[in-house]
Amino acid sequence: MRPQYNRFLKIHGILLICLGSIMTIQTLLGYHLGVGALVFLKNETLRSVGLFEAYLLAAFCGFILVVLSGKYYSKQWHLLGAGIHMILFVTNVVFWKAYAQADIVIIGYVATLAHAVLIFLETRCYYILARQVK
Repeated sequence: MRPQYNRFLKIHGILLICLGSIMTIQTLLGYHLGVGALVFLKNETLRSVGLFEAYLLAAFCGFILVVLSGKYYSKQWHLLGAGIHMILFVTNVVFWKAYAQADIVIIGYVATLAHAVLIFLETRCYYILARQVK
């Protein structure tokens, strides 16, 4: 297996850790202090708990990808990376109205596009590696 695919999985994991952690902090700031990118969460417990969990899980999934990109690397882990973003992509599409209600439609477009791109790239890595093994 080529090392660039392993590196891509690791970079993807680091990206998820960073963005998941930043957005977890933004959720806390928005909920408790009414500041930051998620200011609309001020005292909105039900919305905040869901976002807090989702962003923290994204960071944890990033940690898993980093670990799996090392000693336990296998082409199948790219499908895990694609699956993580498939969940996030579908959630964005199904609940698109939330971006409009929060007046963050541009952020919604960027996030949804990023999820689509990462689904494509991780799936492509898997299929390239699957064809090489044959």
